[in-house]
Amino acid sequence: TITGLFYAGAILGTLAIFTPAGLGVREGFLFVTLSALALTAPVVIVGTLLHRLVSTLVEVASSFSALAFVKPPKRPL
Repeated sequence: TITGLFYAGAILGTLAIFTPAGLGVREGFLFVTLSALALTAPVVIVGTLLHRLVSTLVEVASSFSALAFVKPPKRPL
């Protein structure tokens, strides 16, 4: 299914240690596999880029929300 392809793309992007955050690897995988499902190229490109944008925004938002729970270390005088 399409959901499984997005998960597989995320795993491949994580395993691609030669690119930052799997940039290009995840998108390339999704483009090739979703195109094989008879989806048109514009739909695949928009879906792939929206997936990257949303996942990046979620990661940034969760990082900032985690900062609310972290106390800075006390420094000795």
